[in-house]
Amino acid sequence: MPTMTGFRHAPVSKGLVLITAGASILAQATRASRRRQLLPGILAQAFVFRSPAELFFGALVMYYFRILERESGSPKFGAFAATTTGLAAALQWAAGRSGLLRLAAPASGPYGFLFACFVQYFFQVPPASKMSVLGWRLSDKVFLYLIGMQLLLSGGPASLLAGGAGLVAGLAYRGNLLGMKRMRFPAFLTRFLASTLGALLGSSDSSPAAAAAATPSHAQPPAAAQQQQQGGPAAGGRRGAAAGAAAAAAAGAAGAASGLATGAAGAGGAGGGGSDAL
Repeated sequence: MPTMTGFRHAPVSKGLVLITAGASILAQATRASRRRQLLPGILAQAFVFRSPAELFFGALVMYYFRILERESGSPKFGAFAATTTGLAAALQWAAGRSGLLRLAAPASGPYGFLFACFVQYFFQVPPASKMSVLGWRLSDKVFLYLIGMQLLLSGGPASLLAGGAGLVAGLAYRGNLLGMKRMRFPAFLTRFLASTLGALLGSSDSSPAAAAAATPSHAQPPAAAQQQQQGGPAAGGRRGAAAGAAAAAAAGAAGAASGLATGAAGAGGAGGGGSDAL
C-alpha cells in the first residue's frame, strides 16, 4: 500500500504551509533590512508570523493538521480554512471596535485557522495511545495541545484574542452555523488550481511500493515473457518430435506382435496337416 507520509492527498495544507513560511521569511527579511514591506497589510495579517518561534510552531501544527484534510477532502477543507479565517478575523475586528480590549497591534499570522483546526482535531481525531504521567492518564494528543498553548501565549494578549477567536470560529463550524459545513470550493476554482498549481501542490501515488501493489501477481516481467515467446516454437518442435518417436515405436511394436501371431498360426496349421497324413 502507498504510504501517507508528507503532504500526500493534502494539497491545501501544503499550499498553506508554503505560503505562510514563504511570506513570513520574506517579511522578516525585509524588516531586518529596514526595507518597505512587499506584502499588503491584509495578506500580512493573515499569513505572516512576526517571529521565527511563532513560524516554527505554527508551521509544525499546520503540517500535523493535514490529517484533517485527508479525512474531509480538499474541497471541504479549503472551504473550512476560508470560512473560519474570515469569521475569526471578523470576531477580532468586532472585539477591537467594541473597546473591550486595547491592543497595541493585533496578532499576525493564521491564528484563527490554526485554533479552529484544534477544535476539529479534538472532536474528530481519536487518540492513538495513552500514558500515565504522575498518576494522570494522558493521550498522545497532549503534545500537540502543548505546542498550541505555546503558540497561544507567544504574543501576549494579541495572540490570546486571535486564538480565542479561532476557537469560537471552530465551534461555530462544528455546530454548522449558517450551514458552514455545506460550503465547498467552487468547481471552476478547483479546476483552475489543479491545472495551474497541480504539479506543485498535488500528490501522486507513483511510488515503487504503489507500482508494485498495482502490478497483478500473475503478470510476468517483459524479459521473461520475451524469452518464453522466443523459446516457444523450439520447445513445441521438441515436444512434437518426441511424440512422433513414441508413436512410431508403438506402431513398430504392434507390427512385430502381429507378425509373431501370424507365424504361430502357420506353424500350428502345418503341424495339424502332418498329423492327418500319419
